[in-house]
Amino acid sequence: MVELLNVLLENLNLIRKEYSQDLLESGIDLITFNILDILRCRCVGSKKDIKRIYQSLIGNPDYEVIRVKNKLNESTRDILINFKPRNSFLVCEMQLALGDSKDEINDHFCHYLY
Repeated sequence: MVELLNVLLENLNLIRKEYSQDLLESGIDLITFNILDILRCRCVGSKKDIKRIYQSLIGNPDYEVIRVKNKLNESTRDILINFKPRNSFLVCEMQLALGDSKDEINDHFCHYLY
C-alpha cells in the first residue's frame, strides 16, 4: 500500500514539474495542499512504552523524522511524530499517548475527510 501511494505522489510531482509557473498562473487550476497525517497510527501505553517506541523510530535508518510535537501537557496527553520512509514523498503521523488499553476504547478522533 505504501509503495502504491509513493508511486502516485511521485507521478503527481512529475506532472507538477512539467508546467512552468507562467502556465500555472495563466489557466491551469491546480490545488496544492500539505497534509501530514494521511497515514497515521496511535499507540497508547506507559511512559516506558512511549519511550521505547520513540527511540525505535528515531533510531531506525528506514525512516526520516520530520517533526516531533510534545502535547503531553494538553488534554490529549500525547506526542505527535511526523515521519516519512526514506526515499519517499509520503508523510505519516504517529501519536504516542499516555494511558492504558481502556483509554483506547473510548478514543474519538476529530479528523474529517480531507
